[in-house]
Amino acid sequence: MTPYELTVDRRDEIVVVELSGEVDASNVRDVRGELSEIVPTEVAGLMVDLAGVRYMDSAAVSMLFELIRSLETTRQRLALVVPEPSPLRRLLEVTGLVDAAIVCATEAECLSSLQEWVEGGFR
Repeated sequence: MTPYELTVDRRDEIVVVELSGEVDASNVRDVRGELSEIVPTEVAGLMVDLAGVRYMDSAAVSMLFELIRSLETTRQRLALVVPEPSPLRRLLEVTGLVDAAIVCATEAECLSSLQEWVEGGFR
């Protein structure tokens, strides 16, 4: 199994996760399981900081789309921190993830976007 590390924090109505290492077919079920368990229904969203992710394959991209669908059923949003320039940013653009989730270059931008979404009454 490919190594990854996941740390969790909470900022008001947002669960903040820092993910690092590699996310691929060998560990994507574990990552998905951990992400699903840490998001209670009373929060507005999940922000995943991918700045420390060195590699992500198609299984990981699929997992992120599944996570978006799961969060949407409870009126929650997913925000991804992906610094620019980054090969990972290009992957998210090509796969359309940038249109399905909030994608920002910094944690502050993502937190602000999620907060605006909450204040806009979408939650």
